[in-house]
Amino acid sequence: MAIYRRGNVWWYRFTVNGKEYRNSCKTSDEKEAQEYHDRERARAWRVRVAGDEPDRTVKEAIELFLKERGHKRSYKDDDRYGQWWKEELRAEGVVLLSDLTSDVVRKIRDAELGRRHVRGAVSPATVNRKLAFLRSVVRAAAHEWQWFKDPPKIKLLPGERQRERYLTPNEVQRLVRALPHPYNHMAMF
Repeated sequence: MAIYRRGNVWWYRFTVNGKEYRNSCKTSDEKEAQEYHDRERARAWRVRVAGDEPDRTVKEAIELFLKERGHKRSYKDDDRYGQWWKEELRAEGVVLLSDLTSDVVRKIRDAELGRRHVRGAVSPATVNRKLAFLRSVVRAAAHEWQWFKDPPKIKLLPGERQRERYLTPNEVQRLVRALPHPYNHMAMF
């Protein structure tokens, strides 16, 4: 019995190389259920018998990355960037990591760079933070978890504005007091 009905929904059950697979086909149409079953059985055969790597999703990668790095101070930002990337990639039709390419990332990056919001245009620094998050996820998937054979290259935007900062008078006085004799005069100069 390859597919069977439970209530209004069809389910599948099959065995490949001694391992049983059983799950919902997520449909009430018998023809769609049979196609879903055939696709899942072929995927299971490729993984179990032919030795192919299982296809991993972008969502899986982002969620595992966030779970492993939940101790970071920037976790809230990472979580926000992760949700943003999941939505943007899903809108572009990217579900599997193997579908993620540099071209897709570039297209999303360019659209975000030109986007306007309440406080004006999105800055290159904001786009770079989002790109850096995705690059970290892709690198972890490729190097730590071995989910990628050929990960896409994700480059940050050039020309991010550097902030110039000067010491306040109070900070200058503290610096001069903290330095030993010959250096405090040089700092004052």
